[in-house]
Amino acid sequence: MLIYRTNKEILYHILLWTVTLLSVVPGLVTQSYGAATAWCWFKGDYYGYIWRFASFYVPLWCFLLFNLLCYLIILVKVGITFRHNWQNKPERRKILDRFLLGKLIQFPLVYISLW
Repeated sequence: MLIYRTNKEILYHILLWTVTLLSVVPGLVTQSYGAATAWCWFKGDYYGYIWRFASFYVPLWCFLLFNLLCYLIILVKVGITFRHNWQNKPERRKILDRFLLGKLIQFPLVYISLW
C-alpha cells in the first residue's frame, strides 16, 4: 500500500516535533519533572516555577496577542471596505458597524470568561 504524504503534512510533523522537543527537553535537562503540587508535573523548586510559568503564561500571552493582531487587521480591512461601499449611506453603515462589532467582540469575551 502506497502512503501519500503532502509537503504540508511533513511540515506539520516537523513543527509538531520541534515544539514538543523544545518544551520537554529543558525540563529534563534541569531535572524539573517530578512530584509536585496538585496537577502540575513540575517540582516546586526554582526551575520548576520557571518552567510552570514558561509552559503556561508565555504561550497564553502569545496566542492572546496573535488574536488581538488578527482582530485589528480584520477591523481595519472591514472598515476600509465599509467606508468604500457605504460612503453615501452613513445610517446604513452605522447599523453594519454595530452589527459587526457585536459579532467580533463575542470571541474575546468567551475566551476571557473561560480562562
